Amino acid sequence: NYLNISISLTAAYEIDQVNVVRRETTDIGTTNIDYSESIHAYECEETDPYTQVTGKVHDQGDEIIICVTDQSDGIVQVEEFADLVVAQDGITDYNFISNTLYNP
Repeated sequence: NYLNISISLTAAYEIDQVNVVRRETTDIGTTNIDYSESIHAYECEETDPYTQVTGKVHDQGDEIIICVTDQSDGIVQVEEFADLVVAQDGITDYNFISNTLYNP
């Protein structure tokens, strides 16, 4: 899965964490499964979603593609991005996605 976003010329970004929400579960009692260690989010190219892009300089209005993969045996599938916050030192954080709703 991947997501395109645009950033300001002066923005810097870092992918801090990926939170995982499990849906459509079967009641088997109390179970707590944390897949966050199995999920990896990174900048990539649409034509090569499995290779992480590093050190790329972006111009104003450039699209950034964020890819998400699981680092396991395919037991996790990402269906949607629930929240995406872009942060930059000295600038107010911007919620590109909040509660699954895009904020262009």
